[in-house]
Amino acid sequence: MIRPLLPEYLQALHQSAVKNGALAGNLVTFGTDAIDSRIEGGLAQRALHEVFAASVGDGSAAAAFAMMIGMRACP
Repeated sequence: MIRPLLPEYLQALHQSAVKNGALAGNLVTFGTDAIDSRIEGGLAQRALHEVFAASVGDGSAAAAFAMMIGMRACP
């Protein structure tokens, strides 16, 4: 079983990417402050993002969400 990454590790990784300019550039926003504020303004276009289903029955919702992100990234 793969252990989820710790929030502290993810924060350190994010800070390192910001420091090195890896997240510079365009952001994919969701158009609502409730979501965008939680992900620091949006998802970086030049970055790898993971979307996964919380349970077996959520696979189609996760796929639809990932497709929606792709559609917003390529207007």
